[in-house]
Amino acid sequence: MARGPTAKAAYQRALETGKTFDKRAKILLIGQDRVGKTSVARSLKGELFRQDESSTVGVQIDMPLKHVGEKPWKNSKEEQEKSTFHHKCALNISKLLLTEPPNHQTKFTWTAKLRRKERLDIKQDHDIEPRTQVKSDAISPIREEDNVHNEKRNSDMPDEVVRLTAENLSRKESVKDDGIWPVCMDFGGQAIYRAIHPILVSREAVYLLVVDLTKDLSALAQCFVKEPGYDEVKIPSPDKNDTNLDHIMRWMDMVNSFKHEKNGEVLPPVILVGTHADHVQGDPGIVITSVKDIICDTVREFSEHIIGKTFAVNNTLAGNKPEEEDLQVVALRKEILKVADTMPHTKVEVPLKWLQVENEVRKLASAGKNYVTRQDFRKNICDQICKFEVEGDYEVLLHFLHDRGTVVYHGRADDPLSLVVLNPRWLIDVLCQIITVEKQEEEKTVISNLRKDLGKNGILDAKLLDYSCTKLGVGDIKESLLFLMKKFNLLCEYTGKDGSSVYLVPCMLTSTPDDAFMPDVSVNPGPAPVYITFTTQYVPGGLFSRMVVLFFESVQRRIACDQAKLWANSARFYLGDQTAVDFVCYKRVIKVHVWNFTDLSMDPVKTEPKVCSEVLSFLKTSLERLHEECHWLQKVSWDLCARCDLCLRQFIHGTGKCYWHAEVECCHDDCAHYVSLTRKPFVCTRTQGPKFCPPKTWSQVLDDANGENHSGKSLQSFPQTKGSQSVGRSERAGERKTAVSSLAQCSSVHFGKRVLPYQTAQSMVPAKIARTDFDRPETNQGGETFIPEEVFLAGKKLKEGILCNDDHQGLSNSISKGWRKLGRLLGIREEDLDDIDERGRDFCERAYQMLRLWKEKNASNATYRFLCQALCHEYLNRRDLAENFCFCKEYYPRYGNN
Repeated sequence: MARGPTAKAAYQRALETGKTFDKRAKILLIGQDRVGKTSVARSLKGELFRQDESSTVGVQIDMPLKHVGEKPWKNSKEEQEKSTFHHKCALNISKLLLTEPPNHQTKFTWTAKLRRKERLDIKQDHDIEPRTQVKSDAISPIREEDNVHNEKRNSDMPDEVVRLTAENLSRKESVKDDGIWPVCMDFGGQAIYRAIHPILVSREAVYLLVVDLTKDLSALAQCFVKEPGYDEVKIPSPDKNDTNLDHIMRWMDMVNSFKHEKNGEVLPPVILVGTHADHVQGDPGIVITSVKDIICDTVREFSEHIIGKTFAVNNTLAGNKPEEEDLQVVALRKEILKVADTMPHTKVEVPLKWLQVENEVRKLASAGKNYVTRQDFRKNICDQICKFEVEGDYEVLLHFLHDRGTVVYHGRADDPLSLVVLNPRWLIDVLCQIITVEKQEEEKTVISNLRKDLGKNGILDAKLLDYSCTKLGVGDIKESLLFLMKKFNLLCEYTGKDGSSVYLVPCMLTSTPDDAFMPDVSVNPGPAPVYITFTTQYVPGGLFSRMVVLFFESVQRRIACDQAKLWANSARFYLGDQTAVDFVCYKRVIKVHVWNFTDLSMDPVKTEPKVCSEVLSFLKTSLERLHEECHWLQKVSWDLCARCDLCLRQFIHGTGKCYWHAEVECCHDDCAHYVSLTRKPFVCTRTQGPKFCPPKTWSQVLDDANGENHSGKSLQSFPQTKGSQSVGRSERAGERKTAVSSLAQCSSVHFGKRVLPYQTAQSMVPAKIARTDFDRPETNQGGETFIPEEVFLAGKKLKEGILCNDDHQGLSNSISKGWRKLGRLLGIREEDLDDIDERGRDFCERAYQMLRLWKEKNASNATYRFLCQALCHEYLNRRDLAENFCFCKEYYPRYGNN
């Protein structure tokens, strides 16, 4: 019967309308390097413990484990070779056949029916309806004509489906779903891998946070690597000042970036697993519970992900007889399956067609096809199996495959050339080789020197990038890889003074040298530093490096700025003639200090007020901009604060020691109390006196100076370019309020709800237009000159953030023959414009591809502000398009309410 016409009809019905619950659940093992993550995975699968286990390179991804429980998770050889599509399709067919009413065919045994070779017309056989027909408004039906087109392709049942169907039917009982299928993913813990992992991780996963119970959480973390055939060796790490607790919190921060709630539960869930339980003195259960308590006390928001139960395992017992297994490992298996079964995605039915597409993707990846474009995925993979009536369903399918770990997709629905990676492991290897500092065989000296510069300064030279992409054979997708690396903070791109791209690789930066920030300017007689605090009580990963790059790029074209001093957790800029700015990233806060490097006793607000205005304006706008670009910041709120030294520090009750450093009366910035600069009155409510007001910060001193000077005019947020402003426009600019307005606008509110004041949006139009032959000395490159006169007078608000998809398409349809001029103004190379000209079918398509390239190359800098400048430049003179696409439609008050 499994090969008969009834089964064939059921097979086609399953493909056309069948749905199934996809019970796969990714089990992500995360944690510090060399803590035993791989050994935990081996214990779960009942594999023998290896004393000399090598370090995980990148990530190890297992096949789904089927029919699992509390016993070791293993697939039979036959199960290992069968895909999710084969299993679910056979399950669906079996259910259909078992619900058939009895007839004369029942006298045959299942085996006899399996052997039948009838070749009857499927259309003559009666239809078989699924037992439960589920309708979904979110998924469009498959087009009739496309099913006819693919009927021949789908008419023959795969042998794997036949065998599985026969096995199901031979049980002579109701066929049930086979529960959760765990998919173990073991992540390497070294710094370079931590930077890459966010590309693969998902909100639809259960995380096992693995910690070594023998390590002191307050001790400095050490990085070790064990290669096959070699002893374990210590290697330098950019996080040399981090403690073991810091490493744990970094991983928790990554998980928290996916935070969402479903039915009152905070997702994704984290299970805390302690290793080396056999080496712990005392009760290891108490030790792992204390680790959980420290995490909860240190950052309360992170603790919301951690489930109640904790586990302390002895991996040395892995692979023994079931009765000799570690009971904690057995309990861990049960808990993982229990938690995974509550994940929302396991309760949602998906079309079998999707699993069939997934099966085709795996075949292509096995055959060596590592990537395709989105349009090729649709045409050569998806449309060969099914087509959707609703265009957006292709995007839904791609995200489904990404969440299952089948593909890596972070593209855009409006970009047909978006990258779809069919082999995730291949992508990790490619990214690691692009940013590796190890000398390769038969490599020229100039390339080797560039690798040394990458390891020393964290700067990836464009020549090294081009060389690596060419050698790896990925030159055709270089821009897509750059987009992916920038999106996940693997590198940060900014434009140098000569107009060329510079790539900063944060994971290659080292910690600040001990003597780099001497003297300690935070205790000089001048104004106190400003601190950025976060509601999570933790600096979000990736934010600091992006903020530093944005600052460097924003100031280097406006005021004198020497090469920045950049480290993993700090940066120093020398601005103007006398002013320096320090950015220092701690665990909980970021310190921003402005000081006079010629005389520490001098007030920088008095000596160079415009530079201070520039820095403050940047702080008020950069975090909003980063929110628009970084998905992991959408749930984070921030505040500008002053450090308070008037009250007691935070400490653990009972010990008197601080959370982060285990020190009594710790004076570190992470353990201090902070008072919001928006607090009225500006006092510490925790102190008992006699002093109640913390020292004033440089931003407060600047605000006081601005308040004293307000007489219809105020300090400009940026110094004016010589000869670049007409008298009339200067007078109008002077009448507007400056971007350096009341600090009340910097209150601790959600990034997503913050709206910049009109004055900030107008005054922050930067000069990001490439230098070209048609630029004239009298043309202003400083921002306001190119804002349309009629729009300015009407008081319209310039749109914030990067160019959206709707405006991208609309402008492409409107620019017509001017697309090439616009491309030049946006800094697109002539050879790239020539290439677009040859491939584009019409002006609209050429404009679209040009803007797409601009957005990919500039990422966070592809904003309405830059686009407005280019459209209004006299070389192009399309102010009408600037008004239509760069400004909000509604009118906006000239002097908005604060």
